[in-house]
Amino acid sequence: MNLVIRKARLEPKVEGVPRDFYEVRDYFNRGIFALRESAPPCFRYMPRKKPITLEEIRDLWVKSMSENICLVAELDGRVVGSATVLFKRDSTAYEHKNLRPESEGALALTISPDFNYISIAEPLVRGVIGELRSQNRMATLTTPEEFKEDIDLFKRLTGREGKMLRGEFEHYRGIGLSGRAVKFLLT
Repeated sequence: MNLVIRKARLEPKVEGVPRDFYEVRDYFNRGIFALRESAPPCFRYMPRKKPITLEEIRDLWVKSMSENICLVAELDGRVVGSATVLFKRDSTAYEHKNLRPESEGALALTISPDFNYISIAEPLVRGVIGELRSQNRMATLTTPEEFKEDIDLFKRLTGREGKMLRGEFEHYRGIGLSGRAVKFLLT
């Protein structure tokens, strides 16, 4: 098993979009349509309901690659995770994107439901932090307070407690959570 963290590539293409993003779309869409109870935590707490489309990849993701930081985790030739710092919130078709402040980069992190979340997420986030530092930029990650795996991971990687946010996340309530979230600063 050889996990490689790297920048997303525009070539080769599958169905007219970069293969890296096509593979993210494949596992993400499978994850959001899995039964919530049996899905891994990263998908149980996913407020996004719309599947990723080829048009979203072409019209938003590819066109914003020069503005955002986009890393993928590749395992044995297959993309199994993605971490994108969205410096421009219109880089995605996520229905709750307007909750993200325009003034800061927001980390969007997804891991294939076929793999252990932490084993893929941790090296991806380390890569993002390294890239942020090399560009002298910062970003944030906001996660539901119920997603203990993310909270523990980001405490460990940042060396800080996150900031508790209360009542600002109605979209989390819409999937059965408290509506409270924890925000971490990545530098």
